[in-house]
Amino acid sequence: MSRTRLTEPTDRGVVRLLRLENRVGTASKFYTPIVEEDPAVPGAFRCRAEYGRIGGHVSNTIKATGSALTCERALEDLAREKQRGGYAIVLDRRGTTGAEPSAAPTKEPPAESAPAGRSSAAEDLGDLLEQRKRQAIWAF
Repeated sequence: MSRTRLTEPTDRGVVRLLRLENRVGTASKFYTPIVEEDPAVPGAFRCRAEYGRIGGHVSNTIKATGSALTCERALEDLAREKQRGGYAIVLDRRGTTGAEPSAAPTKEPPAESAPAGRSSAAEDLGDLLEQRKRQAIWAF
């Protein structure tokens, strides 16, 4: 049996990558769901999972295929299921596809003062919601 090392996927074609690890007690396992462009079908996506013991053999499986949204939902479902089983998110990275900008959050200059009639907490929440909306637009 050959040992395979976990390789960091290139940004080319990768839409989203999560790395979950379980190091509770004697466990030393990882689970990495990846949403990427399907190389066999132009314009389609797939949710692929790499898993195994940390430092050991890496296994691969395809969990979902179809649209980017379908695969993103499958990735979120897999992450929730693994977190219930003791895994913790170690890495959450978004890649780029084509010439679209990265989904990395943009840093905006801080507001000078809160406008009259609006509290600073409400302004922070409004800014956060606006930032998430921009991220969602560029995510797919």
